Amino acid sequence: MVALSEYIPGFVKDEYNVKPVNQMSLFISHGEMDQILPYEWRLANHEYFQELGATVTLKRIKKDIQYHYKHNEYMKWIPDSLGK
Repeated sequence: MVALSEYIPGFVKDEYNVKPVNQMSLFISHGEMDQILPYEWRLANHEYFQELGATVTLKRIKKDIQYHYKHNEYMKWIPDSLGK
């Protein structure tokens, strides 16, 4: 799963049944200059999925989210994650 500039609301974590993710690979990336979603939320989501047992690749971008679409760093991650 690829999550660019992601956000998981607290009620989702608290009120929804959590499905197993221990065999899932995630690519989480968030721009430090994102003007909509705070960068700190990325850290909370990273910890959340790690606690659930997912394999998480975390990418810190020193720009905003538009950088991802232009440089496709997640496209390099996809073939590697399929081998895990």
